[in-house]
Amino acid sequence: QTGEDQCALVGAFGLLVQLSLALCIGAFLMSKWAWEARLYGYRRKFSVFTLDISKQLVASAFTHGLNILQALLFAKFLGAVSMESNQCVWYLIGLLCDCMFSTLTCAALMESVLRPLLLTRYGIDMGSYADFSHHDVHLAAHVITLSAGLACDASTYHILESGADADGRHTDLQTGGEPGASGIGAEKRAAKREAMLSGAEGSWLSEWVLQTGIWCGVVLCVRLLLTVLVALVRHPLYHFLYVSLFSNLSGREQMLEALVAAPLLGNMFQLSILDHVLKK
Repeated sequence: QTGEDQCALVGAFGLLVQLSLALCIGAFLMSKWAWEARLYGYRRKFSVFTLDISKQLVASAFTHGLNILQALLFAKFLGAVSMESNQCVWYLIGLLCDCMFSTLTCAALMESVLRPLLLTRYGIDMGSYADFSHHDVHLAAHVITLSAGLACDASTYHILESGADADGRHTDLQTGGEPGASGIGAEKRAAKREAMLSGAEGSWLSEWVLQTGIWCGVVLCVRLLLTVLVALVRHPLYHFLYVSLFSNLSGREQMLEALVAAPLLGNMFQLSILDHVLKK
């Protein structure tokens, strides 16, 4: 059998290779968090960092499954008519689409269109989660006011409602955690805080689920569009990658290149770019 025939994404060796990739990405993420203070002058709480990164990881796992499925289907059906049956080549094509074109397209779409729209119209601030310490201070202000039978002075009430965000900056709950915030987005965030305090809205988990669902929807739409474009240029793209990268490699060497080396570099680039988009 040739290297073309030996490359199989689904199997014991393929799963072992993908597990090693997951461990490498985990090590990269821990290093990224550890170096945040030196690189940016501040470091997010680990819980906030975990919530931010996990949105990407859920979407990445989803697109990884799509890439595997696309590779298997393209290799099966196109290989039967045109000999383009190398699963590693098809997987690498999907990976390049995700880590390059999809990453840049989704980042631009989120920053320029979706994030302002979600914030101003629906009060959804990507990377913002319920802060229980802020809630405790807010509730304490109401308890003090009611028990004393007196209305708090405006400045005193402002101090009771204010706190520090994950970066140690002084923030105001009534503006959604941003000093001096105003406008429709601030009003909606303030209303959202009140709804959470009254039990009408969920906790940080519901916010994370909502933000993750929105992000996965964006990634899915862009990914489906790229799949159509790949189908249109599949023949020259397949032959270019196979001849330049895989023709002289064995099946296992192809899997190491397609499932470890290229994804590790691609995911490091993707996680670094999108983290700036999805965090607060």
